[in-house]
Amino acid sequence: MAARKNKSSFFCTACGYQSAKWLGKCPACGEWETMREAPPEAAAGPAQEPPELLAVIGDLAGHDEQPRPLNQVAESEQSRTVSGIGEFDRVLG
Repeated sequence: MAARKNKSSFFCTACGYQSAKWLGKCPACGEWETMREAPPEAAAGPAQEPPELLAVIGDLAGHDEQPRPLNQVAESEQSRTVSGIGEFDRVLG
């Protein structure tokens, strides 16, 4: 059998995100040029996952609310914009 190659990983110096290859922009925190190579011994741990999508969307929208079940969300009537394409309007509601 072939010898196992020691692979290094890359980590973000801003948030700690790990990746198998170098990236110009960290997908977790969005900082540019913060990925640094870690030696193979330090790369043995599991890769850190990016923040949950809902948390990221909430931060971008300026909301600090936690996710909640749909049956706890108040309904509100919104006016719909009609595109003029029947099937498209039907799919979007």
